[in-house]
Amino acid sequence: MKKILTPIKEQQFRDLCARLLKLTARRRKGSGAKIRKLILKIKTLFADLSERYTRTQLLRVPGAALVAAAMTFTPAAQAQEVMFAPPVEDAFGITVSDGDYLILAAADLDDDGDFDLLGSSYGGFRYFENIGTSSVPEFAAPVNAPFGITPIEDYLLLHKLADLDGDGDFDVFAGGYDGNLIYYENVGTASAPQFAAPDIAAFGVSAASDYYLYPAFADIDGDGDLDLFTGNYSSIGFYENTGDAQNPVFGSEQTNPFGLSADDEEYIFISFADIDGDGDQDIFATTYYENLVYYENIGTAQAPQFAERIDAPFGIMPTNDDSFVFPTFADFDDDGDMDMLTSEYYDYFTFYYYENITEPSSVSNLPEDFKFAANPNPTTDLLIVSSNYDLARLEIINTLGQTVLQQDGANTRLSLADLSSGLYRLRAVLPDGSFTVQSIMKQ
Repeated sequence: MKKILTPIKEQQFRDLCARLLKLTARRRKGSGAKIRKLILKIKTLFADLSERYTRTQLLRVPGAALVAAAMTFTPAAQAQEVMFAPPVEDAFGITVSDGDYLILAAADLDDDGDFDLLGSSYGGFRYFENIGTSSVPEFAAPVNAPFGITPIEDYLLLHKLADLDGDGDFDVFAGGYDGNLIYYENVGTASAPQFAAPDIAAFGVSAASDYYLYPAFADIDGDGDLDLFTGNYSSIGFYENTGDAQNPVFGSEQTNPFGLSADDEEYIFISFADIDGDGDQDIFATTYYENLVYYENIGTAQAPQFAERIDAPFGIMPTNDDSFVFPTFADFDDDGDMDMLTSEYYDYFTFYYYENITEPSSVSNLPEDFKFAANPNPTTDLLIVSSNYDLARLEIINTLGQTVLQQDGANTRLSLADLSSGLYRLRAVLPDGSFTVQSIMKQ
C-alpha cells in the first residue's frame, strides 16, 4: 500500500537535515552518536519521500547530500559510513591575488610536524607555510618562487610532492600540457628545501601522450617504493617502479591497469588517498567540466583492483558547475583520517576544505576501558607502546596514507630507525579489527 506523504514529513526531513549540518559543523566531543542517530532518521524519511520527489530534488535540501553519500557507499572493510562535511570556503586563511589560480599539494615541507602547501600555476610556484598547528592549520601569505624552484615561462605545471629518491625530503614531480614529465630534485634537507633545475623525462619515463599529464605516486604493489600514475586525455597511465625506494626506475606505460577506466575524450587527473581506512590506496580523480570521481581499491595493498568509478562520491559536488576541481588530501585536523582541500581551475582565487567527519572505528568499536600509550613522542628511533588489551598488530602510516612499517602487536617495541624524519600515524589494531590511531613525530 502506498504511503501517504504529509507536509509534516517534508518539514521534518528539512529540520533533521539542518540539525545534521549544525552538528557536523561544530563536531564537539561526543557528537558522533548523535550524528549516527540523525542519519538513521533521515535515511527513513529519504526513502519515504523518494516516492514523491526525485533524488535530485531531495538532494537540494541542505544536509541531505551527506546522508545520500552514506546510503550509497559503505566500505566493506570497516562497515562504516564515509562522510565529508559541507565545504568551507577559503579555509585556514589561504589567500591569493585576484586573477590567479593554484593547484595545491600538501606536505610537511619545513619538518615541523604540520602540513604546508605548495601551489603551482602558469610559470611558477607559491609556498604557503603552516604557521598554525597540526590540528588547527593557518597558512601564511604565499611566497613566490620558493626554495629556488626555477619557473618555466607560460607553462602550467600540474605537480605532486613525493620523496622519490628516499633521502627523507620531498621532491617535486610535475606534468605539463605538452606531455613532458618534469622532476625537481630536493637537494636541500627535510627542514630547508632547495630544488635543483628542472629535469625533463627523468627516471626513464617516456610519456605516451602529448596532452596534459598529471602525476600521482603510490606504492601500489606494496614493495616499498613509489610507483607512478599519470592522468591524461581519455586514460590513466601506470609506470611500475622496477628500481627501489632510493633509485627509482620506471617501466613503460601501461594504460588503464587494475580495472581502471576513463571515458573517451575526457581529461582525468588522479590523486591517491586511503579514504576508507582499509590500508590500501584509493583514487580520487577530477575530470574536465565534470564532478570528482572515485575508484575504490577493492583489492589489497599488494594486489590492487579498482571498482567501477563512482561520480560525485560521498555527496561531494563542485561549488561551480563549470569548475575543473583539483583535490589534495592530508589529515589537516590530525584526527587520523584524510581530509580534502580543493582548488578550482575556473574559480580563480577560492579554495574549499572538506573535513572528513567519518566516525573512526577507534571511537565506536573499542572497549570502554581500553587504554593505550606510545612513548616517547616525539622520538628519534625507538617507540614503546603499552595497552591494557592484547594487540593484533601495530602499523606506522606515512602522510601519503601508506603503511611503511608493520609488526605483530605482541612486540611492543617499534624501531623507526629506517624511517625518515617527519609526521606519521601509529595504528594499533585489536584482534576484532577495531583500532586506535595516534600521531607520531619522528625527529
